[in-house]
Amino acid sequence: MQSSNSNYVKALVSTSRNEYNASEEVLDALVEDLEAVKAEYAENPPAVYAADEKWPETLDEALAIAESSREQLRENDIEAAHEALEPMRDLFLELHQRNGIDTMGDRLTEFHTIMEIAVDAANENDTVAVVTLIPELELRWEAVASAEPPETADENYEASLEAVELKIHELETAAILNDEEETKKVAEEMRRAFALVFVKYGVVIA
Repeated sequence: MQSSNSNYVKALVSTSRNEYNASEEVLDALVEDLEAVKAEYAENPPAVYAADEKWPETLDEALAIAESSREQLRENDIEAAHEALEPMRDLFLELHQRNGIDTMGDRLTEFHTIMEIAVDAANENDTVAVVTLIPELELRWEAVASAEPPETADENYEASLEAVELKIHELETAAILNDEEETKKVAEEMRRAFALVFVKYGVVIA
């Protein structure tokens, strides 16, 4: 599972950066990892998922997502390959929620959902919508910051979280001032700051 998560995060990053060769390599690895997980654990789940009736179905869906993304990449549509990977976040968030698991990675997923709505609003010059989303962005990010740090947390962990928090505050200021260009700029900076946290510390498949 750990290897699957690592390759999933790498695949998200490489496809978002239009890196075809890296994406091909890591998507192949992700499919292989998930095939191995399915073969070993589909009928013998980890103890925490032993009572989850949807566990085999979840593994099937995860593998299908990875295969779909790889197929899109093979058709030279790297943007579609990236989009095809996104449902993996919600798939494992739902698995964790069903089984009483609450990780920093799950909270990152919940923040990501609201963040993308805010970024879209900023790009549409809807500063009013951005302002209304700030409280939820703050709430979701506080949930991330207050979660138990992942095993990969290092001396840069707190500073990385604070960088996102700073961008949320800057986004609020720009949107309140109805500065459309600054709001777009800061929204993208917030997304990048989030991506740095996710790449280094994010856990989806667990």
